[in-house]
Amino acid sequence: MVEFLKEALTSGPFLPQGHCYLWRSALIWLHVASDTLVAVAYYVMPIILLSFVRKRRDLPFDWMFLMLGAFLVACGTTHLMGVWNVWYPTYWASGAVKAMTAAISLSTTVLLPWVLRALAIPAPAQHGAIDLAERKAGEDALQKAVVDATQHAAQLRGLSEAALAIHSALSVDEVLRVTTERARAIIGAHQSVIRLTVDGNWGQAPNAVSLSDKYAAWRAYAAQPDGSGIYALVCRDNRPMRLTQEQLEAHPAWRGFGKERGRHPPMRGWLAAPLVGRDGRSIGVIQLSDKYEGEFTENDESIIVQLAQMASVGLENARLFHEVQQADEQLRRQLQFTKSITDNLGEGVYAVDREGRLIFANPAAEKMLGWTAAELLGKSSHDVIGVRRASGTALSRHACDLLSVAMGDVQLQRGELAFTRKDGTIFPVAYASSSIAVDGEVVGAVVAFNDITERKQAEEALHAANVLLEKTFSSLDEALFLIDASTRTIITCNPAVERIFGYSPYEVLGRNTAFLYPSHERYIAFGAELKEALDAHGVHRAELQMRRKDGSLFIGEATVSAIADETGQRARVVSVWRDITARKQAEEAIKNLNAELEQRVIERTAQLEATNHELETFSYSVSHDLRAPLRSIDGFSQALLEDYAERLDREGVDYLQRIRGATKRMAELIDALLALSRVTRAELQRDAVDLSSTARAVAAELQEQAPERQVDWIIADGLVANGDARLLRVVLENLLGNAWKFTAKTPAPRIEFGRLSLADGSSAFFVSDNGAGFDMTYADKLFGAFQRLHRVGEFQGTGIGLATVQRIIHRHGGRVWAQGSVDEGATFYFTL
Repeated sequence: MVEFLKEALTSGPFLPQGHCYLWRSALIWLHVASDTLVAVAYYVMPIILLSFVRKRRDLPFDWMFLMLGAFLVACGTTHLMGVWNVWYPTYWASGAVKAMTAAISLSTTVLLPWVLRALAIPAPAQHGAIDLAERKAGEDALQKAVVDATQHAAQLRGLSEAALAIHSALSVDEVLRVTTERARAIIGAHQSVIRLTVDGNWGQAPNAVSLSDKYAAWRAYAAQPDGSGIYALVCRDNRPMRLTQEQLEAHPAWRGFGKERGRHPPMRGWLAAPLVGRDGRSIGVIQLSDKYEGEFTENDESIIVQLAQMASVGLENARLFHEVQQADEQLRRQLQFTKSITDNLGEGVYAVDREGRLIFANPAAEKMLGWTAAELLGKSSHDVIGVRRASGTALSRHACDLLSVAMGDVQLQRGELAFTRKDGTIFPVAYASSSIAVDGEVVGAVVAFNDITERKQAEEALHAANVLLEKTFSSLDEALFLIDASTRTIITCNPAVERIFGYSPYEVLGRNTAFLYPSHERYIAFGAELKEALDAHGVHRAELQMRRKDGSLFIGEATVSAIADETGQRARVVSVWRDITARKQAEEAIKNLNAELEQRVIERTAQLEATNHELETFSYSVSHDLRAPLRSIDGFSQALLEDYAERLDREGVDYLQRIRGATKRMAELIDALLALSRVTRAELQRDAVDLSSTARAVAAELQEQAPERQVDWIIADGLVANGDARLLRVVLENLLGNAWKFTAKTPAPRIEFGRLSLADGSSAFFVSDNGAGFDMTYADKLFGAFQRLHRVGEFQGTGIGLATVQRIIHRHGGRVWAQGSVDEGATFYFTL
C-alpha cells in the first residue's frame, strides 16, 4: 500500500499533459479555465443539496441527497486533477480519483429513483398549511431542477472526457470521429455531423458522420457539401444556431436538401456551432439533429459550443502534428539520403565545430583513419587525427588551415596535408574544407579528404621513370629524334646522334630533317612513304642511305612511331636510327657463305645418295650372294646326314650338325644386318602413335607363341607419342621381346610398360621386367651391334635388337638407356 501511494504521488517517467498541448499558452488556459469553472459548478451544487436537506429534515431518505452531493464533489475533483495534470504528471493519483468518481457515480445512478420518491413525500407539518397544487408544482420544479442538474453534470463530465479524447487524437480523421461520436453521446442526439471547409472550399475537405441505429440505413450516405446549405450561415457568421424543425423549415436559408432530396437522412430539429481557428477563420461546422427527448436546449447549445472550441483546437493540433510528422519524415529522409551519400562516398568526410571538435565522420573516414566514429566524436580533430604538413613535419593548431575554416577566418581551403592513423602511421591527403554557417553564423566546417599515398607513390615512380628514361635516352646506342609531325623539325635528340650522324645535339635542334638525307628527292620520297605507313599502322620500319656531317654515306635502319595529341591527331614523331652498315656487310658475307654451304650440301647429298646406292647394292649382295653359299653348305650337310649317317661315326654326325647350326646362325646374322640397314635408311613418317595399343598388340603376339606361359602384363593407358608408327613398333617388339625372353626362367614373370617424369621436368617411357637382368659394369656394351651379355645357350638372339632400338630412338631425336641387376630384372628407358 505504501509503495502504491509513493508511486501514485510521484511523477515517474510520465510527461505532463501540457506536452499534448505543445505548451501553447492559449490552449492550456482554455482547458484550465474550463476545468476550473466545471469544478466550481460541481462544488456549488452539493452546497445547494446540503442546504435543502437541512431545511427538509423531515425527509426520510436524506442520505440519498448526501450521496448525490458526494458524486458531484467527486466529479469536480476529477476536473481539478485535470488542471493539476497539465503541469504535474501524477496520473496514478488522477486515475484513482476517476475510479472513486466512477464508483460513486454508479451508486448514485442506482439510487436516483429513490431520490425522486423522496422528493415526492410531503412534510407532515405542512399538510394543512400548503395548498396541494402549489406543493405539487414545487415538487415538480425541484425534481426537474435535480434532473437538469444531473444531466448538465453528466454533459460537463462528458465534455471533460471528450476534451481528453480529442486532445489524445493525433490525426484529423480521428479528431472528427471522436468529436462526432462524443457530441451525439453528450447531447443525446441521433445525428451528429462535422463538415470542414478549406478557404470556403467544401468539396476538398474531409467530413465525419455519426448516426444511431435509428438512421442505420443512411450510414452509407456520403454526399460532399457544396457550401449552399444553411450550415454555411453558421460558418459565415461564426455563431451557433439552434432551431426546432418548424423553425428550420421556415428559415430563409433552408433549401430542403436540394438535389440530395430523397437520399439525405431526415432531420428533426437542428443544433449547429462553428469550428473556428486560432486566427478567427472558419474551418467548418458541427451539426446535431433529432434529439432523443424534446428539443435542443440552451445548455445543449452551450455544451456544443465548448465542444466545437475543443474540436477546433484539436483539428489545428492534428494538422500541426501532421505537418510536424511530415517535416520529421522529410527531415528523416533527407538525413537518410545525406547519410547514404556520405556512407558511400569514396572520400573521407568529417565535420568539426568552431573549437575543432569532431561532430561527424563517415565510414570512409573511419576506414582511412583507423578510428570508429564513436571514438572520434567530441575529440579535438587536430590532435586525434594528428594533422601535419604535407612533408610530414609537425603543424601547430594556430597554423592549421583546417581550424581557420572552422572558425570562419577562411570560407574555403584546399591543399595537401598529412594525417595520422590510429596505429601511428602517417599518410598524405588531399583535402577540401568549407565552413558551415547557420543563419549567417559560422558554426564549424566540413572536411573532405582522400588518401593520396598511391598518387604520391605514382608521382615518385613517374619521377624515377623520367630519370631512368632520361638516362636511357642519353645512353642509347641508337640515334633518337623527337620530330614535329607537321614541320618535320627536330625538337630534341640524344647524344648518340653525334656518334652516328656526326652532329652535336645543339647543331640539329630546330632544323628540318632534310639535311640528314643524301638528296632532297630521297627526303620527299621517304616523307610520303612514312605518312602512308603511319596512317595505316602507326609505326614504320625502313632501311635507307643517310648522310653524315662529313658527307660520308651509311646505311641506316629507322623505326618511326607517331605520338597523338589529346584530339587524336598525330603531333610528334619519334625516329630511332641505327647504323647497320657493318651488319649489312656481315649479311652479305653470310649470304655468300650460305651459297657456298648450299653448294657443299648439294655435293654432300650427292655423295650420300651414292653411298646409299652402294649400301643398297651391298644389301642386295648380302641378301642374295651370301645366302647362296650358306644354302649350299646347309643343304649338303643335311644330305650327308640323311644319306650317309650310318657310315659316319658319332663325331662325324656332330661335326655336320655344328656346320648346319653355324650356317643357320650366319643366316640370322645376315637378316639382322639387313634389318639394321633398313632402319638406318628408312624415311620417318611422323604422326601421333598410340603406344599403349601397340604394346598390347606386341604382348598378345608374344603370348600366342607360348600360351602355356603365365606372364603378368602391366601396360599403362593413354601413352601417346609423336613419331614413326612402324619404327616405334620395332622398338617395342625388341624391348618387350627381350623382357619376354629374359623372364622365361623366372617363376612369376612380370613385364611393365609405362611413363614416368624425370628430374628435369621431361618424361620418359620405360619397359621393365623381373627377369635375368644384367651387370651394370657392362651396360655400355648393351646397345652395340652383336654385343651379348649372355651365352647363346642360355638365351637366344643375334645381338642386333638393342642396337636397332638405339638407332630408331636417335633418329627420333631421343635417347635410350638401361638399368638392371643380375637376377633382379632390367628397365630400359627411352625418350622421343
